[in-house]
Amino acid sequence: MCEYLFAQFTLKRGTDEGLTDEQLAKVAAWEAVIVDVTKQEMLHLAIGDPLTAQVADLFNAVYETTLQALSRYFVHGGETAEQVTVLARTAKHLMNWVMRPLGSILTTLPLGPERPGVLAGPAFEIVQPSFYVLPHRQAAWRILAERLEELADRAEQLSGTSGLGTLAELADKLRGMAHDIQTA
Repeated sequence: MCEYLFAQFTLKRGTDEGLTDEQLAKVAAWEAVIVDVTKQEMLHLAIGDPLTAQVADLFNAVYETTLQALSRYFVHGGETAEQVTVLARTAKHLMNWVMRPLGSILTTLPLGPERPGVLAGPAFEIVQPSFYVLPHRQAAWRILAERLEELADRAEQLSGTSGLGTLAELADKLRGMAHDIQTA
């Protein structure tokens, strides 16, 4: 979003900056587009429905964990070939088995009462920046397994809500991945 604001505020605004009247009209049209896109981006951050916000937070947490698994896979140190395979499989399953269905669920949920009829969607937001590549293998694997268990607990809690029963299946898959990480 900052990129859009920067683009808007750095536009030339007058003939004293070397623009012709025709170019000024085009700049004004571009500015209107940039402002509209900026507003749309800001609204994506404004989920007003509490349940939708919880599902969006879960999606973002799964995304962060996927990045953690991928980072460990690409910059592994001290892992056996079997453990590297487990990391690759975990990252792939997080994307296909968890993020894909969770993203689909998110697109069926309302953004909030202030925007009736508008549905939410995945933001791929990194809410809690962290160091994805931990230098110590045991610590990195323990944190990854714990994170997967926490995500499973959150998915299971949400699965009791009307319309979100399929999250129970995602919780089971997350627990299976945590088990694979713990036993690798």
